[in-house]
Amino acid sequence: MKARKIVFSFIMVILVIASCYVILEYVFARFYYSNVYLISDTEFDPVLGWRLKPGTYWAKAPNTFTKHRIDVNSFGLRDEEFPGTAGRKCVRIIILGDSFAYGKASRSERIFPARLEQLLNSAPPHGAYDVINAGVPGFGTAQELLLTKDLAENGITADIYLVIFFTNDILDNLGLMYSNLSENRFQPKFVLDDNGTLRPPTRPETQSRDWAEDPTAAKPSLNRTRAIEVLRLRIESYLQAKPRLIRMLDRLGFTVKFPAMPGILNGWYREEITGSGIPLTRALLASIRDEAAARGGRLLVAMIPSQLQVYPDTYTPLLRQTFPGNELITRWIRDPEKPQRVVSGICDGLGIPFLDLQPILLENNSTNLYIPREGHLNDRGHALVAQALVKFIGEYDR
Repeated sequence: MKARKIVFSFIMVILVIASCYVILEYVFARFYYSNVYLISDTEFDPVLGWRLKPGTYWAKAPNTFTKHRIDVNSFGLRDEEFPGTAGRKCVRIIILGDSFAYGKASRSERIFPARLEQLLNSAPPHGAYDVINAGVPGFGTAQELLLTKDLAENGITADIYLVIFFTNDILDNLGLMYSNLSENRFQPKFVLDDNGTLRPPTRPETQSRDWAEDPTAAKPSLNRTRAIEVLRLRIESYLQAKPRLIRMLDRLGFTVKFPAMPGILNGWYREEITGSGIPLTRALLASIRDEAAARGGRLLVAMIPSQLQVYPDTYTPLLRQTFPGNELITRWIRDPEKPQRVVSGICDGLGIPFLDLQPILLENNSTNLYIPREGHLNDRGHALVAQALVKFIGEYDR
């Protein structure tokens, strides 16, 4: 009789655990699991390669129970509909960038372009600024140049053009994928002739672009249950700003590794990439500067750092253990600020005001500013970037 009770109790415990797991799996899949990077919000464009499809989308960010609305206007931008240049009485700012400006994982009012407009207009003269978010996932400097021209042809110009440069843009400009450096045939590419002049860009291919929903994002694994995926993300979110805990887990045998070589290392610590990528990036920024000036505007550049640069105590040991003896890691450790130094030098030589956003993010790296694994800014990160941009723009808006 006693053995029967033990067996019965054991079976009941297993059934309770299984039932709880099934319920959790359903709740996470139905109400919690993120669909952000599964949304099909781009379409082919024969010049730009792709653009955002006008319409309304509902996204559920990681670690949230509610969806937020994303509105893409008729120009293919995450913004409300806006008039052309004629009759405009405010200072207009066009933000050119990639998925960091687009901010798919955050509500519209929380991404830094919207916060920037609110902050600028919170001080007199009220209502004097109009900030247009022209960020498109996956765009590099080349596509931002083409988009600037496209907007101007449709009557949309600005007083200030603000390029938000990210560390993988050098690879975008060369038309290379971030992790394996394979050719990106769907991205228009400029090349320089012998005189250093930009040649007309290549035409992008029209084939399906499943990767382009957001090439910078780590897609959810289909091999894990929703409950495990959510738990993993929660742990990663907590550990990102806790390097001591990561070291402790490593000593206990729980090893964390990168799935592939990060784009910042592939882009800035390979001589074959920087040798051609830096001159090309310089020429592209010069062309945007000239295009802005021709429209009566001015170009500014701000650079968002990689999360590897903002949390070096967390990610440098992980790089070492993932790629032991790799020369790229050695170069990175010796000169982790190389991307910022090079882009700052390019802008200085072209007479373009430059803002490095790394210091303000480093000052606040005791908390999470990025979404772990996929590497985009979270709401706190967007808020800090907006605050820094207000001061930067204030120096050059008159």
